[in-house]
Amino acid sequence: MMDASSLKLSITRELPHRDADRCSVPRSGRDLLPSVWDKSAPALARLVCALGIESGRAEDILQDVYLTAWRKCPQHVGQDELKRWVFRVAVNRCNLEHRRRSWWKKIRNGLTRFAGNSSGESDPADQAERVEEQELIRQCLETLEPRLRTVLVLRFFAEFDSQEIGKMLDLPDLTVRSQLRKARQQLARELKRAGYRDA
Repeated sequence: MMDASSLKLSITRELPHRDADRCSVPRSGRDLLPSVWDKSAPALARLVCALGIESGRAEDILQDVYLTAWRKCPQHVGQDELKRWVFRVAVNRCNLEHRRRSWWKKIRNGLTRFAGNSSGESDPADQAERVEEQELIRQCLETLEPRLRTVLVLRFFAEFDSQEIGKMLDLPDLTVRSQLRKARQQLARELKRAGYRDA
């Protein structure tokens, strides 16, 4: 975990914004965002650090938070409400970062489980067989279309349900389930063709 005070908060704001002094209309959330961001930046940096984001990723996360806030900024809000909303965006972005990290970890662990690999096995012949099975499964996964491989990995290795996958990939739940069924069938065929005995 990094020290929040050492985090460089040089968020580049080259996005256009109105000059508040020359505006006769009420200020929108986007008009207020630069000043809210400047006041909140140190607290946002502490939040990102406290949520366990590594130092190498913290500034990138804050850049993403600012850009997301700029694109999706609510209209007709006050400074306090906008500040709370920006903090919620930051929390959501940190949670996404953690899900992505655990997603890759689960994929690695899932492939091992899928192949039935047990780290406690002492027989070298069994270990060699497990390694071969794992490689065979990896090769068969690679034969699937990317969209089918993605939903399969998210469902069975990362353990997300079809609704969560749909939200991640911006797909209807029914489409996700249809793609999962197709991916399972294709993977089973590929494994059987490759001689995997449990397919």
